[in-house]
Amino acid sequence: MRVRPLQPLRPPPPPQHPPHRRRPCLLLAPIYSHRLDLLIKRLEKLKARN
Repeated sequence: MRVRPLQPLRPPPPPQHPPHRRRPCLLLAPIYSHRLDLLIKRLEKLKARN
């Protein structure tokens, strides 16, 4: 029995994004910075306990 070579997986189509690609990053940046602040505060609380 000959095994057929698997077809190469086609790359998924690129997600359709508006031409301005930096705008969503700028919108997400404050959310990420806020989460980072929360993480830092949690770490400081843990350090204060120890």
